[in-house]
Amino acid sequence: MPNIGSMQSTQKFVFEDQEECVCVTIPDTCNTQYGMYTWPCAPMLAQYVWDHRGDFKGRRVLELSAGTALPGIVALKCGADVQFSDIPECMDSVRLSCAANGLTDVQILEIIWGNFQQGSAISLLTDLDWVLASDCFFDSSDFEDIVATLAYLLERNVNCVCLFAYQLRTLSYSIENLLYKWNLTASLLEMTTDSVPTIQLFKLTVNKTNN
Repeated sequence: MPNIGSMQSTQKFVFEDQEECVCVTIPDTCNTQYGMYTWPCAPMLAQYVWDHRGDFKGRRVLELSAGTALPGIVALKCGADVQFSDIPECMDSVRLSCAANGLTDVQILEIIWGNFQQGSAISLLTDLDWVLASDCFFDSSDFEDIVATLAYLLERNVNCVCLFAYQLRTLSYSIENLLYKWNLTASLLEMTTDSVPTIQLFKLTVNKTNN
């Protein structure tokens, strides 16, 4: 069992409708690494995946900077072929969440925002259908590296769409100019269930009109 901290709690998330039900157990760890805690954006993105699970079944999915991996685990339980990624310091958190849900044969990649060196894990990813990202936009000093990473993935996987959940914490920061710089278009999506007012869900694609 990975040793990632001594102060842990467990959250249970239930996604259901009249026909199906999926339960996910997520261990959270009190740690200086943000990726070891389930932030509010993750359940919102996971709920969207559940509500649109037919779009994910049989599809290739990458959860970028997965952390506690809730959206990716939901996608996997809905029949997607999921790969998880994070920085080395948080990869044990992904393993712990997967193990808590009986998922032991999973692929966890080391992907660092803004690092596209030849032979790196991100450079070898092809034929992705979806990229999932929740609460990555936290520290403004990372914003451009995150957007550049998403642009890199979408350019290399021509039929891929990114879904990212973003919590507005301050009006001082915006990624609009970065999206324009990296030739990306973001469309606001509507949630079918009650959502946190400050959290928004976007669909991100390459702006083909500028190609």
